Amino acid sequence: MFVQDQIIQPFYTEDGNLPLLLAFARQMIGLLDPQFTLTSRQVAQTNEEEPYDFERQTIRYGIPTQGFETVHYKAYEPKYGEQAVDEVSVRAYGLADEQVFQISCVRYWNTPRFLKLSIAGPPSVAETILAQFMQNFGNPAMQETDLPNALLFLTRTLRQQAWATARQWAEDILKHRPQEGQALFAMGVIHAAQKEYPQAESYLMRVLALSPEHDDACYNLGVLYQETHEPQKAIEFLRRSLALKPENSPAYYQLGRALEQAGHLEQAIQAYHDAVRTSPNPGGHWGYSGMDFTQQAEQALARLKKKGT
Repeated sequence: MFVQDQIIQPFYTEDGNLPLLLAFARQMIGLLDPQFTLTSRQVAQTNEEEPYDFERQTIRYGIPTQGFETVHYKAYEPKYGEQAVDEVSVRAYGLADEQVFQISCVRYWNTPRFLKLSIAGPPSVAETILAQFMQNFGNPAMQETDLPNALLFLTRTLRQQAWATARQWAEDILKHRPQEGQALFAMGVIHAAQKEYPQAESYLMRVLALSPEHDDACYNLGVLYQETHEPQKAIEFLRRSLALKPENSPAYYQLGRALEQAGHLEQAIQAYHDAVRTSPNPGGHWGYSGMDFTQQAEQALARLKKKGT
């Protein structure tokens, strides 16, 4: 008995694309069981629902002892009022002992959707079905209509600092759109977060080559050069970021750090004061989710004052 799971990710299709899976199952099941009952007659249906939690619809087609069972399961994220899981599966029931055929299309929250085939049967038959699965679905191409959703999920995963998932999205976007600035920028941020500074620098420089006024790329390069102990480069790019986006408190704070690192203490003090002056959360209110270095800037000023600067 040959047993294997095969996954294709990413797989581009709409949520709940049941006809696609059912058509493939109908095409392949005769190889596994030549006597399999192929009928579209519905023999059972169940619906389960918990408001704002999940929905599950299960339908059986065929005869009571043999056919296809389809399941469409949707789970929700109450905090955002959005679907966190969308899973559609087609499973053959009534097969000979130990034989398995199930194909599923799954999306978990912000991760790329994937297609999964689970097969168990005689080796030659199972391998034929797996080969057909890869031939039908194995080279998914991102269409122009897929790009907005891919960029949306990329942005979400970056904000969540889910680096591995964000990298999946960015790499797949770049495979189809090599000059997509948002994906290039994301790769720079991801590499920097993992302290892979040469790669991060390369991606961020590519962003600036495409969009010289990309203030976030300048900001991230400034922070990167602090980490690599190149304060003059950090100062250059942070000032460039502030020229493009004035009154940016985090950029003032990072500029203060770079100036202090370079020994320009009076200028560093002014930058820290500017960071406090332009604070996005001056009251330090609980629950603010943006980038805020006000407290760190105030601590830096107190530290430098104590040193008598």
